[in-house]
Amino acid sequence: MRLNIEPGEELFLLLDGNNIRKSRLNQLLPNDYFAIEQTQPFIEKIYLNHIVLLTYLKITAKSGRLGFEARIQAITSDSRIILHKLNDPAPCDLRMWPRIRHNLLPNIRAYCQEKESQVIDISSIGTHIILYEGDEEYEIGAVVKLKFIFENGKIDIEGKILRKWRDNYKRNHLALSFPDKKNISQFIY
Repeated sequence: MRLNIEPGEELFLLLDGNNIRKSRLNQLLPNDYFAIEQTQPFIEKIYLNHIVLLTYLKITAKSGRLGFEARIQAITSDSRIILHKLNDPAPCDLRMWPRIRHNLLPNIRAYCQEKESQVIDISSIGTHIILYEGDEEYEIGAVVKLKFIFENGKIDIEGKILRKWRDNYKRNHLALSFPDKKNISQFIY
């Protein structure tokens, strides 16, 4: 699928965690390459070959916001960033950070305070989990220890509780953000 965005239109780049930068499309190039304007603050050469998520708003799209992944290929002297599109734009529920749909979740085992929990969705800076029966209740704003075990590794991270609620089946849900700058995205994207 070709990018359905015109030069000059606004794009958002998610570099890592909650490091989101705003830019504009500069030019569409052959073979799924494209150029964008340099961001503020500048994206430096340490990001070469880094995979980023880009999103843009299209009123004609069902969700409005479309997103896709691209690899930073070059940073030119004339303040342009050359990227290679890795996948086609698809509806993207950004909500400050990208979420992975439940049917696309990798195989994840999750533990909250060393008790097994169920992951509903996860992103590079947050998660939604269900605590199993018998788990204690936590207060909003509390920081809890989380452990995620993926097919290709594990990570221990702290999560700050943003919201909590009970569903119709009396299960406790938690929405958490990851204040740590650990790179959980390496396991989920």
